[in-house]
Amino acid sequence: MSNVVPIRPDEGMPPPHNLDAEAAVLSAVMIDAAALPAVPTLLPEHFYSERHRRIFEACRTLASKGKPVDSVQVMTELKATKRLAQVGGPDYLRDILNACPFVSNVVAYADTVFDLWKCREVIRTCQFVAAKGYVERSEPSALIQHLRDSVDRIESPTSGDIVFVDADELFAPQTDAQFLIRSLGIAPGPATGVFGQGYVGKSLIAQSIALAVATGTDLWSLYPVRRGRVLHADYEQGRRVGSRRYQRLAAPMGITPEQLRDALRMIVYPPFNLTSPGAESRFCKLFDGYDLVILDALKGLTPGVDENSSAIRDFMGILARASEKTGAVPLLLHHSGKSPNDGKSSRPRKEAGRG
Repeated sequence: MSNVVPIRPDEGMPPPHNLDAEAAVLSAVMIDAAALPAVPTLLPEHFYSERHRRIFEACRTLASKGKPVDSVQVMTELKATKRLAQVGGPDYLRDILNACPFVSNVVAYADTVFDLWKCREVIRTCQFVAAKGYVERSEPSALIQHLRDSVDRIESPTSGDIVFVDADELFAPQTDAQFLIRSLGIAPGPATGVFGQGYVGKSLIAQSIALAVATGTDLWSLYPVRRGRVLHADYEQGRRVGSRRYQRLAAPMGITPEQLRDALRMIVYPPFNLTSPGAESRFCKLFDGYDLVILDALKGLTPGVDENSSAIRDFMGILARASEKTGAVPLLLHHSGKSPNDGKSSRPRKEAGRG
């Protein structure tokens, strides 16, 4: 029997927090104009102290209006919203300004604030689920699913803020896309599709691309390739078939297992898909550290969803956002729609990859 005795919230132990780290973030933001843009995902609700939340909220409001973020402007904003007294007045703002030992460490301070917020949210979620189990006598599967969904939201929180791109950014010089295969236009962003009917060689094409990228070899002796790490996420063909195809493709190319070590990996029947709770954060983790991710195939990624419907577009957005965040190129295999079986008409090629 466990000797661990759970601590009740009313027994005097406060939830995890670090007021010094919170004050250091606020100090850095009001001292250095580059500090706030350096912590774009930090939100007022991530702070434990209510007064710190209000100060950070004022900083973000000023930035959204294009005004400088400094102690004078923050004080003015707090006065306008009648919150200056709530945060401790001018004296507390002056104390805050002396709280940051190193402005350059603002990201580290922000990470501490954010991690402790996650701890508090996990504690709150567990308490809520426990209460739900006691009061409602819910089914275990429902409680577990609620807990999983809540933890997924904590791991990948979204603020709901709309991020606008202004004219200066729209017309700023663009850096070159990080093409994996420039000649074919394959680069991070929306998934690159390999469409075709059954048994026409979609997997062979994808796996030959994987070998070329993993070794930095020209694809089919035609297209220069940027060398990178490759992950093959197989939802369809299984370990035996996938391994055999890689072996048969590698042999005539003169590629040995030693050349692929740490450059090519395969995961067979991943335990999650695009319909799973927290799919975006899971695919970000899956993509992280790889330059090319083969996803074989769309049907396995979207179980229970009509892959020929326009609703599939929502799931494509998950892959695109995961690619933007990680820099990995998603290469998606998809069984194209079949032509009507009336002997007269055929499906237009542009509709072959519906979704």
